[in-house]
Amino acid sequence: MPPRKPRPSTPKQRLTHFLSLPLHHAPGLPAALAALRTTLLTAGLTPPAGSLRPAACLHLTLGVMSLATAAQLTAAVALLRSLDFAQLLAASDPAATDSATDPATDPAATPAAPATPADVPPLQVSLRGLATMGVPWASRPAPAAAAASVLYMPPHDATARLQGFAERVRAAFVTHGLVADDGRPLRLHATVLNTVYARGKMKGVKMDFREVVEREQDRVWVEGIGIGEVVVCGMGAREVGGVKGAGGYEVVGRAVIRTGGGGEAGEAGAGSEGVGSGGVLGG
Repeated sequence: MPPRKPRPSTPKQRLTHFLSLPLHHAPGLPAALAALRTTLLTAGLTPPAGSLRPAACLHLTLGVMSLATAAQLTAAVALLRSLDFAQLLAASDPAATDSATDPATDPAATPAAPATPADVPPLQVSLRGLATMGVPWASRPAPAAAAASVLYMPPHDATARLQGFAERVRAAFVTHGLVADDGRPLRLHATVLNTVYARGKMKGVKMDFREVVEREQDRVWVEGIGIGEVVVCGMGAREVGGVKGAGGYEVVGRAVIRTGGGGEAGEAGAGSEGVGSGGVLGG
């Protein structure tokens, strides 16, 4: 019997862009990252060279995309600019929602009464505590803090709107086939250390963060970070001065969130009138 021919493998789609909420603009972020490094060293943990993420890279990822053509990229940016962020924020307010508009049952639901930007308070978050997981978007479960490759600062929103808002924005992109739905809940995280970026033999190494995660669980690293826009960025942070990621990510589309605090949601932000002209996240 002749040997079986191997089945051709289905090539995975190359991820090219991601949808996110930028955090890099927070004034206290560089000091917080410096304090984190000191905290790790004090705990006997030496971050591998290149593993600590620069402030310019920090964001909350809502979804990853494979936009292989100019038409797909144009569609993603157009969808971003079409969303009514004031309405989505209003729908995410626990005080204004009921079972019919619960994001757990209908992530794209909106309240019955239309919201105007003036009615919607600005969205602000703090970064508090530390948590771990494996490489973001990997198919395997997140490892315990005893053997982790990713350390992140969880975002906290006093109004409890952040998670629902993020899920609603993501749901719009999933509905239009731009973000794949992997069936897992969205875990918002600001990655501050990832050993996949480490150099040499330390690349991808697992570290034991149990002690530092336990000790710093109530520590507030940064407060009052305004969530003022949603952006589509290209994969791959830019290198500046020999530091990978110091240049942030290229923004190919952005929409500012208009609220009662003076933001402008639902419209293209400055510099975002054309695809590819959105500037740099962190720049």
